[in-house]
Amino acid sequence: MHTHGGNIYQAARERGCQPQDILDFSASINPLGPSLRAIRILRQGLWAVRHYPDPDAHDLRRALATQFGVDPSCVLIGNGSSELICLLPAALSLKRALIVGPAFSEYARAMTQWGGQCSYVQAERRDQYRPPIQKILDCLGDHRAAVDAVFLCNPNSPTAQILNRHELLQVVQCAAKHGRWIVLDETFIEFCEEESLSQDIAQHPRLLVLRSFTKFYGLPGLRIGYLVSHP
Repeated sequence: MHTHGGNIYQAARERGCQPQDILDFSASINPLGPSLRAIRILRQGLWAVRHYPDPDAHDLRRALATQFGVDPSCVLIGNGSSELICLLPAALSLKRALIVGPAFSEYARAMTQWGGQCSYVQAERRDQYRPPIQKILDCLGDHRAAVDAVFLCNPNSPTAQILNRHELLQVVQCAAKHGRWIVLDETFIEFCEEESLSQDIAQHPRLLVLRSFTKFYGLPGLRIGYLVSHP
């Protein structure tokens, strides 16, 4: 079975050391770790471990909705954004996806898990690995490609290259024109929040924005990801 993220526990067992003694380079997690404020909040919430978690994630959804100026019905919480990536092909009945690479391998894994297929447009070294926006637009407009959705990570992981809001909206509008979904993974958008489309979902019903608490906030163990989209 595929394991998401680094397995420091197995590595520690193999090397006869403690997991906290391992410096983990297997995933791009903030090396500063969680903030002291986050740790204080976690300690204050330890009473809740005796109960099952709120299946509606009511308070978190409301907080995120307030943050982005949307209705709580526009926010879906997942067991990390990886769970949401895994479920989207089934939820949207996706048969063929265009992946803008290089990219997170789990986009393709999610598609193939549900019997879908993938095609790719790749950023190139000569362009300093900027996402090839014209190629994306051409594929969206090509009816022979029969693409249901585009998976796009912005800023890109692993290249760190970014499309600005104007470029992204071109892609979103083109996708809508041709009846395609845009799955926009904003895992690292906190570095350039002004380019986020999280607050634009009301105008773009086929835009799904993925974000998480994992990488930037250094909280992979909590498994909190979320999707912002039209209800």
